[in-house]
Amino acid sequence: MPNLPPGYELMDWKQVATDYDNLVFDTNKTGQYMPFTTISNQPGVNYPEINNIRMQTFVGQKCTERAEGINILPAVIGATLVGVDKTNHLGTNWVVKLKDFYNKKNGQDIYLNGYSDTTGKDWWYDVMPNIYFYQLYTLYPDADPDFRRQVVSIADIHLDELFKLGAKTDPWTPPYMNHRAFNLATGQPYSESVPEPETAGSIAWILYQAYLHTSDVRYKQGGTTGARLPANMDEKSLLRTTVTLRNRNRSPHECHRRHKLRPR
Repeated sequence: MPNLPPGYELMDWKQVATDYDNLVFDTNKTGQYMPFTTISNQPGVNYPEINNIRMQTFVGQKCTERAEGINILPAVIGATLVGVDKTNHLGTNWVVKLKDFYNKKNGQDIYLNGYSDTTGKDWWYDVMPNIYFYQLYTLYPDADPDFRRQVVSIADIHLDELFKLGAKTDPWTPPYMNHRAFNLATGQPYSESVPEPETAGSIAWILYQAYLHTSDVRYKQGGTTGARLPANMDEKSLLRTTVTLRNRNRSPHECHRRHKLRPR
């Protein structure tokens, strides 16, 4: 079969992504269920100088004050990957506004799904916003001076989490990850419901990215314990195996996540 069969009309996916971005982020859009996104007129939760973003999780959602990090962060990242500068799009710096998802006020000191959220019920929701933040930081390293500090804080917290779960670098010992989540406030794992051990790969990815950004070897060494890999593994093998581990260990219930108003 040819790569492009005669008569086949190939969708311009870059244009689709751009159109999606302009539709979803237009706060002046009118029509049924629109606008999908608004900007709060209240001070930010963690950074009062910011009026944070509110975006419907799904079309037709009645609560206009809703905001989910796993919805908004990847929407900004996806638009950036097709060439949109989200530091100046539709008259708004969307990138800086995202930092209100960094839960500073409540002491969690990581990115979470809400502006004032807790950890310890679902690792997927606790870890995924931080993966998105590291992607955002890679695309916009100079967008905000707080980003660099957040990179280090997130890495330190996840490194400490692995150690509290039994990880050691000498002698090399992997953490015990057969839990549902980890409560950062109490320092204790949560083991009810379906476990999410694949989080080991996610945390290893975060720590590896922190190592790339800071050259702090502690993050590389800690990441190898999270990925259940030998501490002397080279960097390319670490990254490749971490991605494989994340995909291989994806738990069945992740396939049934609610569909979000976000690019896949």
